Formats: sequence, structure tokens, C-alpha cells
Amino acid sequence: MNQTPTDSKAVVEITAKLLDLSISEEQMPGVVENFETLQQVAQAVMAFPLPEDIEISPKFEP
Repeated sequence: MNQTPTDSKAVVEITAKLLDLSISEEQMPGVVENFETLQQVAQAVMAFPLPEDIEISPKFEP
């Protein structure tokens, strides 16, 4: 899903309202930029194929 910067700003504004967060106009460009960066990272993670028979780990151990 490709979003334009206008769409990203709208998503940030709506999400901020839902979470009762106040984002100033001065902060908004940085927040939108970070949202778009995270969106790109999430797309890469979600595109990674996983086998159907994979089992989740009950405990994370690095």
C-alpha cells in the first residue's frame, strides 16, 4: 500500500486524536517522516516469507 505524504499526515493526525496525543505543527513533519520510515520497515518485515508449519517460541532467548 503506497501512501502519499498527505495520507500519512492524515493517519498521524487521526491516530493522535484516538490516543489523545497532542502533536504541534512544529513537530508534525518529523512525526510524519518517522511514520513513513516505520511504514517502509514494516512492509519489508511483512514481505518476509514464513513457512506454514512454523511454531512460535514461548520465550525469547537471544
